[in-house]
Amino acid sequence: MTDKIEEKVETLFKEGKTRKETIAILLEDNEEKAKVLFYANNISMPAARKKYQAHNLALSIAVALLTLKSDNYHHKVGISTI
Repeated sequence: MTDKIEEKVETLFKEGKTRKETIAILLEDNEEKAKVLFYANNISMPAARKKYQAHNLALSIAVALLTLKSDNYHHKVGISTI
């Protein structure tokens, strides 16, 4: 279950607010300063999230290909991989 503060941070980021603006807006309304700072600093911005997803997908494919190539090499050479 998501926290209300986390949902507010997500909403403000989707509206185009910066981290500083989001923190300022939420600290005015909220007494839980630690939670506001935690979520505002640890949730990725929507635009950056897509970029990170693309990078992670490319890295995952590269690791999978290298693993397959390594397994094929060990199989040809006769090295047992447990």
